[in-house]
Amino acid sequence: MRTNLLGRLSAGMKIAIVFALLALALFPLYFMFVTSLKSKEDYTYNYFLPPLQGIQWGNWARVIPGVIAPIGNSAIVAGGAVLVVLLCAIPAAYVFAWHRFPGKERIYAATIVTIMFPAIIILVPQFVLVKEMGLLDTLPGAYLPIAAANIGVAVFLLRSFFVALPLELIEAARIDGASEMTILRRIVLPLSVPAVITVCVFVVVAAWNNFLWPLVVLPSAANRTASVAATFFAGDPTYGSSLPILMAAYMVVSLPLMLILAGLLRYFMAGQLQGAVKG
Repeated sequence: MRTNLLGRLSAGMKIAIVFALLALALFPLYFMFVTSLKSKEDYTYNYFLPPLQGIQWGNWARVIPGVIAPIGNSAIVAGGAVLVVLLCAIPAAYVFAWHRFPGKERIYAATIVTIMFPAIIILVPQFVLVKEMGLLDTLPGAYLPIAAANIGVAVFLLRSFFVALPLELIEAARIDGASEMTILRRIVLPLSVPAVITVCVFVVVAAWNNFLWPLVVLPSAANRTASVAATFFAGDPTYGSSLPILMAAYMVVSLPLMLILAGLLRYFMAGQLQGAVKG
């Protein structure tokens, strides 16, 4: 019935629906952008329209000095999480894809189950563990748990891609005497660049946008990440407790992530499409 209904819709109606959904998805970004360019007085009577009193690029200029260090912290957290995830997930996915051993499916299932745990449930045990390890208020204490939370999905994505590679290449390399590490490094990884980039994108987005965990584990102002630091602009009397200033801070801390994603979008889409076709 649903298929018949969709079939009766005209092409123009389908395009209109797509654009309406796209507008709903992008409206928060539009609101954040136009608000960041308004004065405080302009915003009091003009919520959704573009600035009517002139574009206030000064809002961005005012917040940049306060978010440079947090952006650097976020880059370290995201980079550390990506490095840990790749070092753990790539060998694990390779083993799950091309090796047989007792309990393989159960171990793989246990790895995938970690995706289903809500972060809030393990927040307190995670905090206690980080504290006992002496990593409280350190950047490794922030990115190691984030990496651990994303290893399961990384193994799932990479294994799905690895098993779609030609088995003949792997077996031919083994017959020629290549070690497993050589096969992984010289055959599997060069053919799996889109999948690896896809994992990197997922982890970077998860680490950069993570708010609750860095807020809990990084109490000092010097170690705040970008997502946490931006929220403090709303109540900072130095900036007049202005919502346009807060939106400007959010825009500035979002720009590095947007640029990273724009640069990796081609590889990300290739990984998604190949995974959909081959997996």
